[in-house]
Amino acid sequence: MEKFKSFEYMDELVKYTNARTRLVIVYRPPSSKENGLKENDFFGDFNILLERLANTSPKLLITGDVNLHVNKPSETYAKKFLRMLKAFNLEHVSGPTHKNGNTLDLLITSSDVDFLSNVPIMSEVINPKLSNHHAVRSQVKLKNPLFVRKNVTYRKLRSVNIQSLQTDIKSSTLMSDFFGI
Repeated sequence: MEKFKSFEYMDELVKYTNARTRLVIVYRPPSSKENGLKENDFFGDFNILLERLANTSPKLLITGDVNLHVNKPSETYAKKFLRMLKAFNLEHVSGPTHKNGNTLDLLITSSDVDFLSNVPIMSEVINPKLSNHHAVRSQVKLKNPLFVRKNVTYRKLRSVNIQSLQTDIKSSTLMSDFFGI
């Protein structure tokens, strides 16, 4: 797994029956003089990550805190980020995820794959001592495995004539081939 300077991430392939979903969790700290991070560093790094993920799985779910106000598409960095998502045929869930009304936390999926449902954004911060972000929840639509009917044949062992079975085995080619008789 490649390391990037501008954000942290975790990448997992989730398998359920024969369906595979690539789950990527991202955290980008806000840019500041203290940490020396700049938005443009993030765009370069995130673009590299998206290029690597582009062909890995038909179902891709990227979630996390990118610390960009994507709800303000006229802002330079939000516009650049949204253009990048569109270039990779990705879209994000929208709605305020921060106590100040901005959308910072995202669920990003492929535009042509509909496998998320019921994506409510909690209307308030669950624990203000822990975070100033709202919880974003979702349900992933997965198909149950097909039920396969299997026909099993068997013998009633109690009704097998042991003497006749032994005679059949001794006279079979299996025995003569094995022992060279």
